[in-house]
Amino acid sequence: MKSLQVLGFGKLQLQYGDQVVVNFPTRQVEELLGFFLLNQGAHHGREKLIALLWPHSDPDKARGRFSTALWRLRVMFNELGAPADSCLHATREWVAFAPSYPLQIDVEQFQETILQAESLMTGSERERVLVDALALYKGEL
Repeated sequence: MKSLQVLGFGKLQLQYGDQVVVNFPTRQVEELLGFFLLNQGAHHGREKLIALLWPHSDPDKARGRFSTALWRLRVMFNELGAPADSCLHATREWVAFAPSYPLQIDVEQFQETILQAESLMTGSERERVLVDALALYKGEL
């Protein structure tokens, strides 16, 4: 089974099989995806997400922009070959990102590697693991 690989450090990138996404339809689509990736599985209220992405917009216009961003995100996943119905779940009140296919995120791998380094007893083991963590870091999240 294919896995969705995410590079969150530096420029956000997605890879599913041979398909790669580095350019997103809009900045809001990229920000919405980033939020979902860092907050997986939870049900996020639509109004909360709208307030995060368009805090100073007219509420009706912001809702429309949110619907468009969510639609574009679905289209992007479908074009990537990672079916949107298998990762984005929504009702009228909430949206959740919970992929049914394997997901690998460099940010999570980085965090796990740092925790592993903290538990190691010898300095040389810790150094080796921290070098591995450093290799994952490609720039700001």
